[in-house]
Order: sequence, then C-alpha cells, then structure tokens
Amino acid sequence: MARLGDPLTVGRPGQIVDANMLHMSPEDVVAEIEARAERSTTPSGDGVMVWRCWRAREGVTQRPLVLLHGGAGSWRHWIRNIDALGRDRDVWVPDLPGFGDSAKPADPVNFAAVAKVVAAGLETKLASETSFDLTGFSFGSHTSQYVANEMGSAVRTLVLVTAHMIGPMIATPNSFLERWRDVVDKAQRDRIIKRNLGALMLAHEESMDALALLLYATDVVRARIRPLTFINERDFTMIERLPCRVVGIAGSLDPLGKPTPAAQGEVLQSKRPDARFHLFDNVGHWVPYEAAERFNALLRDVLDSP
Repeated sequence: MARLGDPLTVGRPGQIVDANMLHMSPEDVVAEIEARAERSTTPSGDGVMVWRCWRAREGVTQRPLVLLHGGAGSWRHWIRNIDALGRDRDVWVPDLPGFGDSAKPADPVNFAAVAKVVAAGLETKLASETSFDLTGFSFGSHTSQYVANEMGSAVRTLVLVTAHMIGPMIATPNSFLERWRDVVDKAQRDRIIKRNLGALMLAHEESMDALALLLYATDVVRARIRPLTFINERDFTMIERLPCRVVGIAGSLDPLGKPTPAAQGEVLQSKRPDARFHLFDNVGHWVPYEAAERFNALLRDVLDSP
C-alpha cells in the first residue's frame, strides 16, 4: 500500500495520470490544483463558506458545474475530476458548511440549513447565469436535492453520486467504521483512519494510493458536522418534485447501498421514471476517485446531452 508522501506512479487506479504530476508528492498535487482555483467566500453561520472555482481552459461554452463533496470531506473529493470536467465549463467546488475550510451553518444543523447556505452562495456566485448543473457525492447528493429544491428552474441537471439514493439509510457508516477520535496514540489512530478508508470509501487495496490516504486522513479530522444525527430526517419525497433532470450514479460495491446499489437505482427510477441510473461495476463508494476516467467521461456525456 502507498504511504503518505510517495510520488504518484502510472497505472494505479487511484492516481491522477498527468504527465506534469507523475513525480510530485500528493501534497504538491493538491497544492498545484488548488493554486489554479479562484478562492472566494460567502456567509455561513458565524463565519464563511469557502468556494473554489476553476475557470474553463478552452473558453466557457457550457453551463457552470457545481460539485458538492461527501461527508467528512472537502473540495478535494473531486480532485481527479476538476480538470477533466472543466475543459469547457466553469467548475465551482465549495467546502460545504461544517467541513473543510467552511464554518458551520446556524443551528439547528440539518440538510435544509446546509442547503440554504449553499443556495444563498450560489445566488451570489452565479448571479449572471440562467442555469447550472449540480452534482453531489454521498452527503453532497442529499444536500444537492435540497439545493435544487431551493433554486428551482436554475438547476438543469441534478446528478446523485451515491448507492444510497432514496429512503432511510439502512447501512450506516458507524456499523463498519472503527472509532478513532478518542485514540491518543497517533500511529494507532492513523492505522484506523487508513482502515476506514478501505471499509467505507474504496473497494480495492490498490485504489488506496498515497493521494487517497492524504485526502481522507486530513479531511476527516476537520469535519465539524455529524451527518448521521440527521441523515434519516430528510424529505424522502423531494426527489419526486424537483423540476430538473435527475441522474443517479453508484458503485456496485458501495457498502451503503442496501439491499444493493442496483436495487437503490431501481427505487430511484420508480420514483422518477424519467431518471437515468448508471451502475459502475466493481467500484466502491468513492466512484469519482476510484473510477475517475469512466466517471468523468460519463458525467461529461450526461451534462452535454440534450
């Protein structure tokens, strides 16, 4: 297994295959990508919500794309996707309220509170745009439904990237993750965090490269919201009322997809007969990372289609 600080190498499932990054450390890869972003803020609770925007490299020809990360994550959940998806569109990737560099929303903290902060920020950031596309991963997939509900016709396409699409969460992360926050010994805590990365996020040992380890280990310690306290209090019927296009993407080995990710996709399509669902075979929860090339190609196709 890769260690933190190892340079990236060609051919590993979890790497960014970029000729300019092959011999860079994971820390330098993150720094290089972040340096190209425009950083800005909007209000969140008693502080600010941090936004990063990567402008289109070849001129803006498509609607902006907004990416919402998963629980205990940050903008870096999308680190293998930003460049590929931003060839002809601006890509906005915030740290959701209570995660990464962003302050918590005002109490009570729930999906509605998080989404109101995000929607207010988007109204400021995308004021000149008539519509945009919205993609949410895991916790971000549920948040994105509330954002789409807040913003109505401004959202053209909503993409949900998770094997837990609709209904109460049956398989909770706490049921297969080890507790690490009260572990004093650093080596032991690091071991648990690495173990949890494989148990929840990535299906294969070879996907757990140095970059994945760095992102997960440094993001989970910054999470100040516990989604499980309100994950099953959300509006399960909201997806049926949204006026935008709806697309679901899931990994077949995602442990949160109960009874199976495929069955979750069928439920989505039963509630939204117009929805498209794509199952990535032999991939775990963190589809945008573990199957980045396939995911990027599919998402571009989905967003570019009429």
